[in-house]
Amino acid sequence: MLTWPPLFQRKAAEKAEKQPRAAASKSKKEKDPNKPKRPLSAYMFFSQDWRERIKAENPDAGFGSSIP
Repeated sequence: MLTWPPLFQRKAAEKAEKQPRAAASKSKKEKDPNKPKRPLSAYMFFSQDWRERIKAENPDAGFGSSIP
């Protein structure tokens, strides 16, 4: 014979006892405007290089027309 409530009832009781996330993290950190940004990824270096090449080959091309 089982002496405790079934599993789904225990989980519901545990969830009711937990604090909501908003109450747990009352103080929000302020963003530092002087914080350095992330370094560029390899894809961004690649795309910047190719963008310069395509613009040199097609100086009259607009923003969307240089993309095939």
